Amino acid sequence: MSYPVILYPQLISRFRQKYSPPHEEDCCRSEQLRDYLFQLTGLLAGRVRQPDGISDAPLGASETTFGAVLRQYFGERIHTQLRFPIPNQDAFYSVDFALMFPELGLCWDIEVDEPFSFQNNRATHSIDDWRDRYRNTFFLKGNWMVIRFAEEQVVRYPKSCCKELADEIASLTGLHRYQKLLKNVPMLQPIKQWTVQSAKRMNKHNYRSRYLKLIAAFPDFNDSKSGKDSRQTRN
Repeated sequence: MSYPVILYPQLISRFRQKYSPPHEEDCCRSEQLRDYLFQLTGLLAGRVRQPDGISDAPLGASETTFGAVLRQYFGERIHTQLRFPIPNQDAFYSVDFALMFPELGLCWDIEVDEPFSFQNNRATHSIDDWRDRYRNTFFLKGNWMVIRFAEEQVVRYPKSCCKELADEIASLTGLHRYQKLLKNVPMLQPIKQWTVQSAKRMNKHNYRSRYLKLIAAFPDFNDSKSGKDSRQTRN
């Protein structure tokens, strides 16, 4: 399996199996698209999990710089650090980024996965990490899409990551304006997901530092996010 990891809730997967947005060249596209989006919006109405505030979970340098590129293309549709309480726990999840179309009920949880933590040298976000699977399920059950990029992808190819998002938006909504903004950007190259053992090897060879040096803010790099569980305790 490779990054980006793209996951859809069952509700939307079933909708996609039954319906698809009209093609740009369709003669009655405007009317067809309006009907398609009306059905999609009705399907999601009242069924999408909502945040209860903003968390104080820190963002690292890669998230900060990637956030600037996301806002360049998607503007105010990008939100950071939204907080979601976990049922029956004194804890919450904090999203790295949320891409939101509230008028349609569509929300993407965008995560940046690091292979290991500088703080404690532990592997993080490995393919066999149950915590990420549990977290993904939390958002999917709340009818959010989940897209996970490798940290290396957002550092080396931030615009290509945005192109991936634009393609996802177009495939689900039939809205191509973001694709047109990014039409000359290369396709994102996949990166293989890592195991605990491969993350340990990357740590041994200082792999993260090689690409993080591309970020001007690297000397002040804040890695506190990747040294924590994906859950945050409530204050």
